[in-house]
Amino acid sequence: MKTTIKLMLLTLLFSSGLDEIQAQMEIRDYAEESVSFETFTWLQDSLPKSAPVSPGSSVIEGGIGFGYMMKGGYFAMKGLFISRSRWGTSLDFKFCSWKTKNLPSDYNYLFHPRDECAVYSLNLVRVLTRHGVSPRFSVEIGPSLVRTDNEIITPNPDYDPNDIFHLSKYLRSNEVDQAFGLSMSMETEVLLTSFMAMDFSIFGNINKLNSFLGIGLYFNFGDVKD
Repeated sequence: MKTTIKLMLLTLLFSSGLDEIQAQMEIRDYAEESVSFETFTWLQDSLPKSAPVSPGSSVIEGGIGFGYMMKGGYFAMKGLFISRSRWGTSLDFKFCSWKTKNLPSDYNYLFHPRDECAVYSLNLVRVLTRHGVSPRFSVEIGPSLVRTDNEIITPNPDYDPNDIFHLSKYLRSNEVDQAFGLSMSMETEVLLTSFMAMDFSIFGNINKLNSFLGIGLYFNFGDVKD
């Protein structure tokens, strides 16, 4: 009986000791977890916060330009739309004119004959730079309609230098052709203000009449800032 009582007392004392040790360990673990959580929170607060990425907005522009293509300078008009996804479309018109070549040596009329070329293109546009970046780089490609109007100078079979009516020595006629082509260009656009941009382009056109390369400078107006 005494032995049993002694064993029960030892068991109680041992259990109390284990409870005390476990309680101390729990208090220490909780303190360590609190310090770790506070440290993590401090580190998180100290890290620089990155600004949210702006999805940008669409761009609508209209402009005029000039440049050089084929055998002479040209005048151009352009309309452009770019969506928030940086894909878009453009409608471009170029008109080029130059003096007719290979004229007769004695052709000395007051008004020099001129050849003309008009190019209409509808292009798919892809902007290569991110929203809000200037300069803005893009590429364009699409179908086009090319129309040429060439002056044809031929001797007048009825010409008589002694005729009192002074018939013209040469006859002038027009030869008009048109064909479909493929238009391509690379654009570099610099934003000048929130409503104005300057666009430098290098372009080319492949067609059966007269393929060509050219350079141009546009001034675009509208909602140019994305």
